[in-house]
Amino acid sequence: MSAECPTSNDLKRLLLDEPDTESVAEHLNSCKACQRTAEFLTRSLEPLVQDLPLLLEPPEWSRRTAATRVKSGESTVDEAGSDSTDQDFKSSNSIDTTFARHQLLGLLGAGGMGIVCLAEHLDLGTKRAIKFLSEPRVFDVEAIQRFQREWRAIGQIEHPHLAHALDCGQERGVHFLVLEYIDGVTLDEVIRQAGPLSTSNAAEIGRQIASGLAALHRHGFVHRDVKPSNVVLGRDGHVRVIDFGLACLHEGVDPGDVLTGHHQLVGSPAYMSPEQFQNSRTTDPRSDLYSLGCTLFMLLAGSPPFSVRERSIWDIATDHSSPDIPDVRERRPNVPPELAELIRRLMQPDPVNRIPNATETEQHLTRFATGADLTGIAARLNPSTIAELPSNLLTRIRMAADDATTAFTRASSANDAGHSAWKRWGITIGLVGLILVCGVLVFLPNKTNTNSVTLTPESAGETASSPPSVAAVPTVARSIFPARELPDPVPEKHDWKPGEPLSPAALTTSPRDVPGILSWTWETKSARGWISAIRTSLDGTRVACGSADGSLRLYGLPKLDLRKILVGHVSITSIRWVTNSVMIVSDEGGTVRLWDVDQGKVLRTWTNQQAPAWDADVSADGSQIAIAGAGNGCQIRSMRDDQSQVLQRTGLAHVATWSPIETLLATTSEQNFRLFDLKNSPADRRFRHLSRRIRSAEWNANGQTIAVVPEWGASCFLINTKDEQSSSEIPLQANSVQMCRWSPDNERLAILTRTRVVLTNRSGSVLSEIPLTSGTMLTFDWVDNESILASSKYSQGVERIRLEESSSTSLGLQFYSRGATIRPGLERTVIASGRGLFQVRKDGIRVFKSTPELSETALLGLCVTKGGNGTVLVPDRGLVRSTDASTAEWRSTDGPDSKPVDAAGHPANDQAAVLYENGEVWFWNQEAPLAFQRKLDNVTFHSHIAWSPDGTMLAAGVKDRLVIWDPAKPDEVFRFDWQTGPGGERAAWSSDSQSIATASVQGIRVFSLATGKEIALLKGQTHYSNQGISWSPDGLRIAAQTDSSIRVWETETWTPSLVIPVNPAFAGCSPLAWHPSRNTLLFASADGVYREYDAASGKCQSGSLLLEATRFAITTPTGELQQSTGLTDELVVVVETADGQEVLMADEWRKLQ
Repeated sequence: MSAECPTSNDLKRLLLDEPDTESVAEHLNSCKACQRTAEFLTRSLEPLVQDLPLLLEPPEWSRRTAATRVKSGESTVDEAGSDSTDQDFKSSNSIDTTFARHQLLGLLGAGGMGIVCLAEHLDLGTKRAIKFLSEPRVFDVEAIQRFQREWRAIGQIEHPHLAHALDCGQERGVHFLVLEYIDGVTLDEVIRQAGPLSTSNAAEIGRQIASGLAALHRHGFVHRDVKPSNVVLGRDGHVRVIDFGLACLHEGVDPGDVLTGHHQLVGSPAYMSPEQFQNSRTTDPRSDLYSLGCTLFMLLAGSPPFSVRERSIWDIATDHSSPDIPDVRERRPNVPPELAELIRRLMQPDPVNRIPNATETEQHLTRFATGADLTGIAARLNPSTIAELPSNLLTRIRMAADDATTAFTRASSANDAGHSAWKRWGITIGLVGLILVCGVLVFLPNKTNTNSVTLTPESAGETASSPPSVAAVPTVARSIFPARELPDPVPEKHDWKPGEPLSPAALTTSPRDVPGILSWTWETKSARGWISAIRTSLDGTRVACGSADGSLRLYGLPKLDLRKILVGHVSITSIRWVTNSVMIVSDEGGTVRLWDVDQGKVLRTWTNQQAPAWDADVSADGSQIAIAGAGNGCQIRSMRDDQSQVLQRTGLAHVATWSPIETLLATTSEQNFRLFDLKNSPADRRFRHLSRRIRSAEWNANGQTIAVVPEWGASCFLINTKDEQSSSEIPLQANSVQMCRWSPDNERLAILTRTRVVLTNRSGSVLSEIPLTSGTMLTFDWVDNESILASSKYSQGVERIRLEESSSTSLGLQFYSRGATIRPGLERTVIASGRGLFQVRKDGIRVFKSTPELSETALLGLCVTKGGNGTVLVPDRGLVRSTDASTAEWRSTDGPDSKPVDAAGHPANDQAAVLYENGEVWFWNQEAPLAFQRKLDNVTFHSHIAWSPDGTMLAAGVKDRLVIWDPAKPDEVFRFDWQTGPGGERAAWSSDSQSIATASVQGIRVFSLATGKEIALLKGQTHYSNQGISWSPDGLRIAAQTDSSIRVWETETWTPSLVIPVNPAFAGCSPLAWHPSRNTLLFASADGVYREYDAASGKCQSGSLLLEATRFAITTPTGELQQSTGLTDELVVVVETADGQEVLMADEWRKLQ
């Protein structure tokens, strides 16, 4: 730049069309250095609101430049800068307001690039926005081509968060674009009126912007000018990204950018990425994400991260490239650290270090958007006005277009000097002072409105604890599965009734009324019972655990800090992430729910007709779900309505999983693995070499290979769905394989067996084997590429296994509860629950505090002699322990070296029968060693033994059979031997010892000893896992429990009279009994909860939480804590409000009372 060159401030004054800048304009025409400086300076200026007359005229210095062209014969403009038609225009009173079958109503906005008018369609009567290329721009070849490119960009995409184009073209040389009309304001105007936004509202705006950008990027475009003034908040609360005039293709070089010099800036300096400063032609979608990060910074802080006023473009570019990224919390301390970290990740100078795509950004922001109210913000903003339409606006543009056509024709053979000013400055100057280029839009407030009010910034009073404290967003491997596109994820409505529990598994069964709360329950921070499902979120920032207590717990990664507890299920069977905020969850009660886990709201609910739902998944396009269950096989349900399709009408389906990219559904029948192609035809393909029950199946990322694990198999199969001949088998230890999961990078498969984790590569070659130190694991998932979380079947709880180190760390996260066994007596009920042995009496709970160390399952064989009033017996491998409850002193008696399965105390005297896994029955007597009684065949873990009430007979349920014998004659054949069918191991005697009932898959079978025949088959509890059966003391009713209910039948008519929803109990225990003297049903579920129900009404009378000898509590049905020991730091309250579920600490809850 020479000594005679104007200063930067002089150039800015010229660019802003200020007076007394004629000499600067003349210099600019001949000085290339100043032209380049001006090119940069235009980008450092924020869009300015200018008087409309100025916006409708070419800039003063531009008119003077045009006058120079007059002297060379390129137009009829005189030296003063006016042409012959201008005088005609000024003296004309005619108004031209009809264009392309639209009536122009007023002016919405204008700038150097475009003019946007409000219009009404002459035939349809609908309001629209029409954008015209502004009068000076008709001379600019580049501007026209960018305008046409905007047509193509908007026209290819239809998305709720992008401006919609309805029509485009040119009429009599006038280029136009018809857009949807949006009643709203730009975000910069929102900040001007309302101040910085709350965390939730800023995050929700950012989420919607990211959603729109994701659609734009999927179509191959980069916006290149994301900033507050190019985002509109509509009165409906929806956000739209506008102004696609700078959008370019990111798949290769955008032809339109060839028009622009390599060093010309494209974008707005306050929001541009570092790479966009260097070369706007090579930007990719990550550049838009950088701009989004700057925009979020502005929404929270009230100003951009970097100042641009009175600063050179080089200084601004240096700021954006610096590794010292501004922390929004320095300007707004109450911004949650996790959100601040998210913004820092978006604003990383190196694109490689940013969040890689807009979809993932949307999922991150969803976490912080809970409680957003954009409609409320929009309603509080000042009303907008529409400017009067200038006279002969269209005439002027058309005349300019005609002149431009002539000028362009002449200029095609001339050198650059002839039109250097318009061509060089056409696109750049237009951005200075441009308010609404895209024109969807936007009403600008009347700056002279005397009725305007000053709003208190929405963020006032917000505390740093909103949202709840979570770990910083870690950089972790992302999931191999893409998020599904869900249709209208609007929470379903539920009409909560007074006293309605959150779920049948909720600790509080009839919650008392609390103002503002729809329902609530006590809950524990740690899971109760087995954690049966673990899944890491798609973005790797959270892990969800579903457990036997019917609750879903969400933990942050990598710290595993508890984030949320959701209550709404019975014992959970499977969970899958659909998006980073939506999960699909199934349970043993046959209920499948789609949860918005961030809001704590249920989006949709499906039921599986009282049979367990073992698995559920959402199709890749989000239109359908598949439910695998018992009885009904696999069903397809529509996400939009109640339509369903049953793919397998009978039998058991354990697996339902959709290909991540196609309409292929993998599922199972009783003895087959099947694939259904629902796009081409509903016909299925069966894989004959997998003719067995399947336990687990997992797709890899390409949707072509699926890993399949047969139940208790000795192999894992990799099925190539495109070419079955290319499938392979991975041989493993016999009867050991549990399930499998693909690693986040999709390069390895982890196979969980009973004793180890086996890692293979994608082709199935074994890479390593990591031994398990804590026994059988139930489920697991990767948390990153080097470690997994697995839940133990026993008391160790959840373990983190580091694969490279072959090491594991016990994390707990659960109370062990293998199940419960109830032995009622007149004065007490003895219960084995969790890891404790309890007595429930009228005056409260008493604990057998001196209980010796026992194996994990020993308490399941608990029995009490003398009809529940005598000695307490706990069989274990190799010995039997017994105690007199009055002294609590334990004695040991040697026994066989076999695992006990069940034990039965004699109804009248002090002896007991113990059934062992090897089929042997032994008698215990306090005064003598154990005595062998007889041996039974086909004893299973579910087998059961019971004395007749008169003490003369023993009954045992073995596999598919019920046998009865006289214990006084152990060598004789069985008195009765009935076929019961699968699931018939549980039995209950009538009080007169003349009838016996047994549970089976077909129902409850009742046999008469007098006739030796079946006398009734009671329907309703037909699933194979009938876990409890009991006959009332008066002989008039039978109760049976299966997965999610207790059902009662009248024995006079053999008809059902009562159904009580409950949480399931584990098989192998005795969780159901009648009280011997009260009309009360006693039930203990697998989550450590013991309840007493009125047998006439089915209402819960009392509840107890029995976890360990030092941790237990008694609650009333309405939620009052009557007794609590060792649970002060564990108990929380989950509340359901109109805004969804949330967790309150006990102290917070007490303040609400």
